[in-house]
Amino acid sequence: YPGKLAEIEVIPYGFPPINKNRKYIPFAGRKIKVLFVGGLSQRKGISYFFDAIKGLENDLEVTVVGSGNINNCKVLKKALSNVNYIPSLPHEQILALMAAHDLFIFPSLFEGFGLVITEAMSQGTPVITTERTCGPEIIKHGENGWIVEAGTSEPISILLQQFIDCPEILEIAGRKAMKVANSRPWDCYGKELAESFININDKYILITRLDNFDKKSLTSTFDYLKTLHENYIILLADVFENKISYIAGVSSSLNKEIPAGQLIKKIEIGR
Repeated sequence: YPGKLAEIEVIPYGFPPINKNRKYIPFAGRKIKVLFVGGLSQRKGISYFFDAIKGLENDLEVTVVGSGNINNCKVLKKALSNVNYIPSLPHEQILALMAAHDLFIFPSLFEGFGLVITEAMSQGTPVITTERTCGPEIIKHGENGWIVEAGTSEPISILLQQFIDCPEILEIAGRKAMKVANSRPWDCYGKELAESFININDKYILITRLDNFDKKSLTSTFDYLKTLHENYIILLADVFENKISYIAGVSSSLNKEIPAGQLIKKIEIGR
């Protein structure tokens, strides 16, 4: 592309509420508890997970939660037979399971974000993940978690051996991970998203309630943000040829993205 590319701003999601009751059990006389949660596919780097833990059965207690095409993959089926395998769990039980483990490994090959990373950190469980997730935005390598190269098990294996030799590293990193989670609840994401709108070019505007649209409600980004209310739906609209085409949206009350497909429609207006 020969032209100047638009500036991109990355705003990481927020963290779930931290687990204030997290307890760290001494490592003396027990194995390190390692957890994977996610779809059992190569996109999640599942083969690298199993390669990394291979041969460490005497030192690791491994649990895998997730579903996949297990019956049609003999290698995966065999690998799962050697760990604690749980096909699925309700979300609250997933969080509890994370809090009961010493380490969360998520060697994904590509992610839009990777919410399980923030969930594990909120439970005080440090994470090993790749540079192709949200990890680089929220994890400081070697301090509150670890970022490794995607597509290989070797760096994970090296870290696991370090933890086996000195498991106390995991509690230290876990406490720091929880501290990061506590510093960035979901409302931080909403505030940063709103602030980023202030810097958007004048050709972008915001519209108030989707269920009660009124032409008079059109206003500048700055004025709109001053009246922002938690039950409003923030819409980013591109004004072109006196038409508004909804292209994205975020519900500030639910802290959830709204699929653009649910918002697409055009309204004839005067600028």
